[in-house]
Amino acid sequence: MSDELAAWVKKEMMSDDADELNRNKERAKEYIRLTSDGGVIITRRGLTARLEIALYYIGLAYAKVAGLREDDVASNKDIADKLGLPDGTVHPKIKELRDGHYIEPVKDGVHRINPRRINELLDEVTNSRQS
Repeated sequence: MSDELAAWVKKEMMSDDADELNRNKERAKEYIRLTSDGGVIITRRGLTARLEIALYYIGLAYAKVAGLREDDVASNKDIADKLGLPDGTVHPKIKELRDGHYIEPVKDGVHRINPRRINELLDEVTNSRQS
């Protein structure tokens, strides 16, 4: 392969986490707000617990990029506490998101968003018929 083609592929076709966040920023801001200390506020009401959790993880990624947080991870307990959801609801929804590759395990019980699935999750939020 020529050096010219390799350079073009790297410039034009490669994508990383920041690219995915940048590509979806306008849509994400419709549903997520951040606090000065890196907290995440979900502005869309009436969503399923699964979508609220997904938006929370997306918000963590934006907070990290903005330098409001050192990391973009949350434990199941963090999710339950921050979103006010019962543990019995959070655990199966986290498993569902992990099994669908929407979130990625970092260590036992701690996850982060899979940036390559943000667009799909935002589509689900947009198409959610719940208000």
